[in-house]
Amino acid sequence: MKSIKFIFPLLLTTVIALGQNSKGIVLDKGIFETFTPSHHLLNLGVNLEAAGEHSPFEISTGVKNVLNTTYIDHLSRLKSINILNQGINFYIGLKVKINKELRG
Repeated sequence: MKSIKFIFPLLLTTVIALGQNSKGIVLDKGIFETFTPSHHLLNLGVNLEAAGEHSPFEISTGVKNVLNTTYIDHLSRLKSINILNQGINFYIGLKVKINKELRG
């Protein structure tokens, strides 16, 4: 009997977006580009990876935008009608790796 190896990486990511401004000299500014205020996002997550002999799998769970920051991405298509990006949201995922050889 072979053992299963578990890996528990804790994920902590931050997203810092500086304000985007169309003032001054901008060489690649779009025609409809407008000002976007800066924002900071904090994401937390955990991955559990179990690598067995026959079917390794990975379970992930976490929280995105932990601080419930109100923001609009600079390149959002919904920016002109003031629709915000998601607030705090939770996720859970399961990934199963199937090792099956195809015979031809």
